[in-house]
Amino acid sequence: MNYTHEELKILQSTIDHYGEENQLDMAIEEMSELTKAICKYKRAVKERERDICHSTAKDVIFAKGDIVEEIADVLIMIEQLTMIFDCKQRTAAIVSQKIKKLKGKIKNGDSCERSEENRYNF
Repeated sequence: MNYTHEELKILQSTIDHYGEENQLDMAIEEMSELTKAICKYKRAVKERERDICHSTAKDVIFAKGDIVEEIADVLIMIEQLTMIFDCKQRTAAIVSQKIKKLKGKIKNGDSCERSEENRYNF
């Protein structure tokens, strides 16, 4: 994501103010909240499809909204993590490599399931 110079200053000030350890904890918390929001969304969709618990389209829409909010929080924390670990350029290079691998997998028709030996390879 592209942040303005002012936004980056605010993020660095946040790290300086609260401390790296607290921001690492906050990153974990925000990622956990995103995970929870995704789970709630999936549950709402399944319940809506099966007409269980009277889940409505509104429930699905609210769940999507929660995901968007949590993605924003996680992106902010990811930016702070790249600042804390001074790894923005290296991370960008690795992301590019991984996207190239994904392109190759899609081109070759690989399934989304991973074998045990490739479990940790992207």
